[in-house]
Amino acid sequence: MAAKRTRDVLVMRAIAATVLSAACAQTSLDTDARRAIQASRPAYVAAMKRGDAAALARHFTEDAILLPQNSDMQRGRVAIERWFAGWLPTTTVQDFTITTEDVSTVGSTAYEVGTYRMSWVPQGAPPISEQGKYLMVWKRDGDGQWRILRDMFNSSLPPSAGK
Repeated sequence: MAAKRTRDVLVMRAIAATVLSAACAQTSLDTDARRAIQASRPAYVAAMKRGDAAALARHFTEDAILLPQNSDMQRGRVAIERWFAGWLPTTTVQDFTITTEDVSTVGSTAYEVGTYRMSWVPQGAPPISEQGKYLMVWKRDGDGQWRILRDMFNSSLPPSAGK
């Protein structure tokens, strides 16, 4: 009976150690993905402010999908670049801030949820300020680089009467 209890305690300790080890490994993956995502953010924001559609598109995987507000789904890096290239030349982005709220990973995929604030001036129109939320799914490419696989965003503000 004592031998069985000893064995049960040892098994429970082994299980606890395994669970703790897995939790620590997951936390490390989440932290690494968050760091990589946040490290890519300044280049993404700078490309948006200077209207560089090609530089923005390079943040996406070849098979990425962009789900922009008030627009059709864009499939693939080429379509995403074309979408940005259609919008950016007629717009001056004055400010763009992205705030990551949460990142969680499963293998080579990271899920990011956050908020954004953006101010821009459409050609011949008054400035627009918006705030909203987003969901990005990131994939670590074969080169170890994290790139956006899916991107969906929408405003937190009520629609204006002019839309």
